[in-house]
Amino acid sequence: MERAIEANAAVIALGGVVLGATLDREWLALPALVTIFLFQHAIQGWCPPVPVLRRLGFRTSYEIDEQERNALKAMRGDYAGVSRSDDRAAAAFKASQPH
Repeated sequence: MERAIEANAAVIALGGVVLGATLDREWLALPALVTIFLFQHAIQGWCPPVPVLRRLGFRTSYEIDEQERNALKAMRGDYAGVSRSDDRAAAAFKASQPH
C-alpha cells in the first residue's frame, strides 16, 4: 500500500510538473495537491487514494506479514490442537485478522 501511494504520487507529481512547464502553470497545482496527500498519509496513515487502492486489492506490509505468519503457523501445525468449535480460539483468530 505504502509503495503504491508513493509511486502514484511520484507519477502524478512529475506529470503535473511537466504539464505545468509545457502547457499551463495551473497544472502546478497538481503536484501541490499530491504533496498534501502524501503528507497527510505520513501523518495520519490515510489519504484519499487509500480506499481506491484497497478496492484494487493493495494491502499494507503489516497485513501481508500477519497473513503470512498465520499461514506459516497453520502449515507448521500450530493450530492442529485447536478445535473449530472452540469459541475462544475462533475469537482470537478473528481478532488477529486485519479489518
